[in-house]
Amino acid sequence: MRSFLAAVATLSMAMMGEVMATPSYAPSGVQFSVSESTVTSGGWSVCYSATYATPLGNSAGTALGECAGPDIMYAAMATGSSTFDLLAWAPLADVTFNTGAANNGVTHVANGTEWYYADNYSVGFAGLGEAVLKNQCDENAGADRLCWHTVNGAGGYRDGNITGLNASSDYTKVILTDSVPVPEPISLVLLASGLVGVGLLRQRRA
Repeated sequence: MRSFLAAVATLSMAMMGEVMATPSYAPSGVQFSVSESTVTSGGWSVCYSATYATPLGNSAGTALGECAGPDIMYAAMATGSSTFDLLAWAPLADVTFNTGAANNGVTHVANGTEWYYADNYSVGFAGLGEAVLKNQCDENAGADRLCWHTVNGAGGYRDGNITGLNASSDYTKVILTDSVPVPEPISLVLLASGLVGVGLLRQRRA
């Protein structure tokens, strides 16, 4: 009986917990020329969007505060376009892993991408295995690179090989998040509660 009750209790807790909705669009590594509809229909939603001329401030945390899901995608596109020039995603903890506010070449690998993040410096990514020259933003050549300043008054800086976008309104930086946790249907919770009740009744009769 005890084992039965333990199993039912475990089931009940699992049912009352949260279920994560996995995005159907979940590629590994930096992606190029992806339509916005492909991304949004694949389980992602825009939680921040602004032109490159708009500063993030001294931390990307303010923008990321609008993103409630467990995973984060950085993307860039020409303003008014419906196609992202490039994008990459990873779990929030990896995207925001502090790599230091210095030209130290340090990145954090997650989901086939080299990530960097630091307040009062910059955030961005590069292709897997690519070295970065963070001065403040990554200045190494390469189409698989994105960088935004996290310095008060500074926008940009790059969308792939297009650089020097600090004051540009021709390009837009976008942050997306996947679905937030959703509770299991209340009917399942009630079912679990009923099973617990039946187990207790059998125990009393025994």
